Amino acid sequence: MNKPKKVVVAGQDFEIVWDDEAADEESNFGSTSDAFRRIRIGAATPQTKLRETLLHEVLHAIQHTHLIVKNRLPEQTVKLLSTVLYDTLRRNPEVAEAILGLDE
Repeated sequence: MNKPKKVVVAGQDFEIVWDDEAADEESNFGSTSDAFRRIRIGAATPQTKLRETLLHEVLHAIQHTHLIVKNRLPEQTVKLLSTVLYDTLRRNPEVAEAILGLDE
């Protein structure tokens, strides 16, 4: 997998860091810091979870840039959205291409 170094969310750069310290004992493979505009993905994250984890953390970055604190989505909602969205796009590449404008 190509490991990008940054993602731009609503005009704000979030650095993406791939390191061992991002994962924890609770099976969290990544984290997002609003204060530092940084997404961290555990280098030891299983290959099968890398893309889904990156999408999950990008969803958190979207939250940080668009929602005030009291309206943040619960972690379980972000987890559900990232899992289902990733699976849907993987199973339907023609839909992903259409959404991203790659079919033009």
